[in-house]
Amino acid sequence: MCLYHHSKIIGSEHTADKRAHRRLGFSLIELLLSLSLSLLIIGAAFEWYQILKKVNRDAKEKRQTLEIGRTALQFLMNDVKQSGYYGCRTMDENFAVQIHLNQYISPYRFFKKEAAVSGFVATQGKCVRQLPASACDRIKEMSDVLVIYNIPQKISALKKDMGQPTEVIQTVFPTAIRRGSVVLIADCLQGDLFVANEVEGDRIYHGKTAETNLRSDFSKAYQRHAEIIELASVAYYLGVPTRSRKDSVSYSLFRDDLWHEAEEMMEGVVDFQVEYGVFRVSQGSRYLRAEFIRESEWQFVQSIRLVLLTENKEHWEYEFAVRNRRRVNSDVNRHDGGFSFNRSRDDTRDIDS
Repeated sequence: MCLYHHSKIIGSEHTADKRAHRRLGFSLIELLLSLSLSLLIIGAAFEWYQILKKVNRDAKEKRQTLEIGRTALQFLMNDVKQSGYYGCRTMDENFAVQIHLNQYISPYRFFKKEAAVSGFVATQGKCVRQLPASACDRIKEMSDVLVIYNIPQKISALKKDMGQPTEVIQTVFPTAIRRGSVVLIADCLQGDLFVANEVEGDRIYHGKTAETNLRSDFSKAYQRHAEIIELASVAYYLGVPTRSRKDSVSYSLFRDDLWHEAEEMMEGVVDFQVEYGVFRVSQGSRYLRAEFIRESEWQFVQSIRLVLLTENKEHWEYEFAVRNRRRVNSDVNRHDGGFSFNRSRDDTRDIDS
């Protein structure tokens, strides 16, 4: 009697062979499917990685831009706060300061006795009358230009009494004041503004020359411990950096000392606007653009308002008090060294009491 049919035996052998074959690996179709799924997963992960990388890069660039912007504006704020320096009686409009500089020659024409700041819009004709040629070659057409006068750089003191007003100045220590710089010597009675023709150790020479000083004698012979201060005047404006490509012009905010060098403070700036809080007897205090301010009114500027916009849409808006010697008894409110302003709807902005 036959217990198993031969077909069943053959079927069992075929099934066993098939299982053994499966244990050897995957089929071609299975491999292709798994490879496709792997590529999809890797592609999605890589795309997500690229997105995260771009987000981190953008956040890093934003942090860097904010930090650079704060640093640049801090420089500007410090320059404004220190502008118009005239020693211990800086804020006294009756403090007599005699100017010896030849103010027809650059950079000595960039020092003022009456005003701490001024500004203009840089058209080509106006720029060459206001700034050195090197700045005009760099500056963006129609950029606002803010000029800040008489910022103290290095301070020393007179070592001993001067015998004569023409005597060479001798400082307490070997001075860091630079040759050719503008220097103020002052006590609490009066002051003289002159050019340091030569600097040798602790001695500063201030004689009359065709290019620097119009006279060699001071208004008086100063006594020991009179202040000796190197002053600088600087201009802020938008300019083209040297590395900018011709096919893709970008602009940077520059701080130009109008003498030695122009420092690039912040790149990628698309707009730099300056408005000035000016006191007028008939109108009170108002914010005005530079083109609406008369030359005689710069001494009445009480504050400046800055607007800065970068390529990545970062926006800064700051207000600074200006230390002008000509003070007015207006009803402008002071807050933490600055002024409190309310915007009006007019193009010129009122300063509300």
